[in-house]
Amino acid sequence: MKIFTLDIETSPHLSFHWRRWQENIPAANTIEESQVLCWAGKWYGKKGLEFASEWDDGFEGMMEHLWYCLDEADVVVGFNSNKFDIKRINAEFLRLGWEAPSPYQKVDLLLQAKKHFAFSSNRLKDLLKELGLTPKLEDNANMRLWMDVVFSKLKGAQKRMAAYCKQDVKSTEEFYEYLLGWIDPHPNCGLFVNDAKGKLICPNCGSHRVKKHKLRYTKVNAYQQYKCGDCGKYARGRNTLTKAKENPHVLA
Repeated sequence: MKIFTLDIETSPHLSFHWRRWQENIPAANTIEESQVLCWAGKWYGKKGLEFASEWDDGFEGMMEHLWYCLDEADVVVGFNSNKFDIKRINAEFLRLGWEAPSPYQKVDLLLQAKKHFAFSSNRLKDLLKELGLTPKLEDNANMRLWMDVVFSKLKGAQKRMAAYCKQDVKSTEEFYEYLLGWIDPHPNCGLFVNDAKGKLICPNCGSHRVKKHKLRYTKVNAYQQYKCGDCGKYARGRNTLTKAKENPHVLA
């Protein structure tokens, strides 16, 4: 299974407006729409990062590199990626008149954090701090940095933005690993293994350290439950342990 962790940085919209507070800015007042400035990605289990930027690769070169990564990926991991990153990327592909990359499954860690936990803040920087994971790079990561990149095209600012984006990917992957046993649903790793040789495979992390735990009950059936010794994921077997004829007293 090819898992690709992704993060993008985008430029702000450029517009004319009369006021700063509660201003509804029409499309006619927008001089330049937001677009992707750079992106970083990492293949799970491999060293090194993929990175491309508008200032180093040109806009189309940057997006082409990203298109091929997404086309190759089986799973794309991100933080708020379903709502933001992936849709923004798709918008850029469509603007360029390109076809969609081949389908991939998505794991949005923000959705998983909201689904399973009740932290006081679901911002990535706060979750990383709460869990003692590697923090984001926050120094100078403000609108001044974006202005220096977009308008002044300062090399130092471009370098800081690249570092900021790359660290976001590293921290997101670390959060993904930390959360792995909780992620539900997660693309099933067992579907990507052809030589299991009769061994059970954890659906979340692909480990063979899977042992019987107890029975898992649905409304009318029972299944064998298993637990992964690596990520802690609970999974159940696919064969039911109950038969309707043997359990006529069980009503649906």
